[in-house]
Amino acid sequence: MSEPIPSGTWLPPSADLPTYRVSLAAAWARGELHAIGGDAGDGSPPTGSHDVFDPSTGVWASGLALPTARSSAAVTVVGSDIYVIGGFTWTAGGSRQPLASNEMYDHSSGTWQTRAPMPTPRGLAAIGEIDGLVYVVGGQAPGSCDLNQVYDPDADHWAPAAPLPSARAGMAAGVVESGLYLCGGSGDGEKVLDMLQLYDPVKDAWSTLPPMPTARWLAAGCDAQGLVFALGGSSYKAEVPMTTNEAYDPRKGVWLTGPPIPPTDINWSVAAGGETGTKGGAVHLLAGTVEGTVENLVYELS
Repeated sequence: MSEPIPSGTWLPPSADLPTYRVSLAAAWARGELHAIGGDAGDGSPPTGSHDVFDPSTGVWASGLALPTARSSAAVTVVGSDIYVIGGFTWTAGGSRQPLASNEMYDHSSGTWQTRAPMPTPRGLAAIGEIDGLVYVVGGQAPGSCDLNQVYDPDADHWAPAAPLPSARAGMAAGVVESGLYLCGGSGDGEKVLDMLQLYDPVKDAWSTLPPMPTARWLAAGCDAQGLVFALGGSSYKAEVPMTTNEAYDPRKGVWLTGPPIPPTDINWSVAAGGETGTKGGAVHLLAGTVEGTVENLVYELS
């Protein structure tokens, strides 16, 4: 059982993303929503597209393209800089290849910079920034893995950290009070999971918390107002689309349930989300639809 999320409301959709793509990444930086990479879902190679939404004008603008086109990358923000790490690439009709690429969008110069590559190429990994360090956990390389590798942007250096208790990919993630929370995902057995685990970087240790009410993978994950959100997702083999809106409250140790994602035609790959953070009180979600659009949705919290 779960409790209702207090005072949460979905706002009317803003402008759709200019081009349809799935398995893209989203980041909230300097008051704007960045949509990065992804693929068209038709077997064609991934894109390096980078679109920027300004909520004050309600308009999308083209940003500088990501140097390494990719899908299912892990993305986080350190300060105002956006880090895009790992993901997959492929050629038309070719096999999927995991990437180790680590590229940073420097807001001060408006340019992309190539940084030290991740030690193990992988996609569909979870990511979180804690006290200036970037943790990249799990993913597929190509099978599901339990890796936890930490990147220091100042030193441009990677180091190992305590691995996940079990290998999995496609988790929703959020950071609250210097803890990284991982929700759901799937292992190599093609079974979606309901597990919730917490990584404590001070102890370099994992703990298991109350499971998600709804098992799934590829949910969009983020944190806002001290809650860890898991939005949408899929049941894996059947690719059943979900409009589920659940959040974990670390202070109370309970799961909360909010109103479902508004589009009734959402597709299975609603796997990108961004957030304003704990001060802004809103979650930003890019939700793909079966009509071939990507709706730009905001879930406002009081």
